[in-house]
Amino acid sequence: MDERTELMARFETYLRVERGFSPHTLRNYRADLGMLADFLADKRLSLARARRKQLREFLGLQVVRYAAATVSRRRASITTFYRFLQREGLIQENPADLLPGVRLPQRLPAVLTQGEALNLVGGCRDLDDPDTLRDRAVLELLYGTGMRVSELAGLDERDVDLRSREVRIRRGKGGKERLAFLGDEAVAALQAYLAERQRWQQGHDPLALFYGRRGRRLSDRSVRRLLDRSAGRVGKPLHPHMLRHSFATHMLEEGADVRTIQELLGHANLSTTQKYTHLDMKTIMAAYRKAHPREEDRS
Repeated sequence: MDERTELMARFETYLRVERGFSPHTLRNYRADLGMLADFLADKRLSLARARRKQLREFLGLQVVRYAAATVSRRRASITTFYRFLQREGLIQENPADLLPGVRLPQRLPAVLTQGEALNLVGGCRDLDDPDTLRDRAVLELLYGTGMRVSELAGLDERDVDLRSREVRIRRGKGGKERLAFLGDEAVAALQAYLAERQRWQQGHDPLALFYGRRGRRLSDRSVRRLLDRSAGRVGKPLHPHMLRHSFATHMLEEGADVRTIQELLGHANLSTTQKYTHLDMKTIMAAYRKAHPREEDRS
């Protein structure tokens, strides 16, 4: 095994075992570091012999060719990789220290209005059909708790306590856990789904909360297809994070403070949650322009 292959294999094991990164994230890190390794090879350098000058040059080329979000991710891959090498004693100095950051455009997340959200989660018909009962429960959980699609797909039945109206959410990174709370509609939807689930095909995953007709745990992709099928009820495309964004925005609009929303969403940094305050200010300004008498001339 050559040095490049060995270093990347050790790094990937670290990300998977100690950091709990998802297969998707591992693929991104592998691709990012592969590009860096090829760049360095052209300069007759190995990954372990790179210096800050070469890393800055590599990122400079990325800025010209790729979107800011992609460059930012590649910078994160590089800094994490070289911190790992230094921690393992494989390099003495970290060439990724003090690499310049990448400024990302500030984009407000797309959200549903409260009316659209209610149409979406309350629009499931034919409640005698097990698929519909499952879909309704999935939508109620996504909107009612703000959990990620990947977190919902990973739920086991034991994670949900309908009596205490709580659901335990486990994340891949670091195995962190948090509690979310279930409202009346989410509890009712889950009760209806669980009562009918036993009629489905035998041999299903004995742990999973949600699964499909073939008895397998419901995947992220299956949940995304569910959202695609449901988009007609709101008249706009639904991306996986839209219900999460809508949950946070509607909580803020109804008076919840930002730190409470941070805990419910599982954000490590408050700054990640504060983007929703900007979105709420946009809502407030629209209401002001519509209602204030001195603004009437603009209509």
